[in-house]
Amino acid sequence: MKITKGKIGILLSSLSIVCILISYFILYKAGCAGDSKSGIYGNPMKSIEIESNGIPFLFAASLFFGSTFGVLIKFPILFRILIAVLLAILSLVVFFIFGMQIEGMGIRNTF
Repeated sequence: MKITKGKIGILLSSLSIVCILISYFILYKAGCAGDSKSGIYGNPMKSIEIESNGIPFLFAASLFFGSTFGVLIKFPILFRILIAVLLAILSLVVFFIFGMQIEGMGIRNTF
């Protein structure tokens, strides 16, 4: 079995999807535990504790996402690294904002 760029890209994108799903599941559970932003609902300390378990998966998902495009595109190595880093940073921001929405859904569904 020959390892190609396409198979590496599929592996990296699959890892990104798995990591983001795990992170969003953990953030939803953090929202169900309490409101960590205002502290009005539930137990905010438990929510922060649960939330901190999901953040590494969020970072891993953005790194895998950026690496996917760094592997698949056909540019010189410097441009591939630059594109991978920029996409990783952009995806981290997008994943984080959507993660806050997921956590808010957990709060609204529970309280």
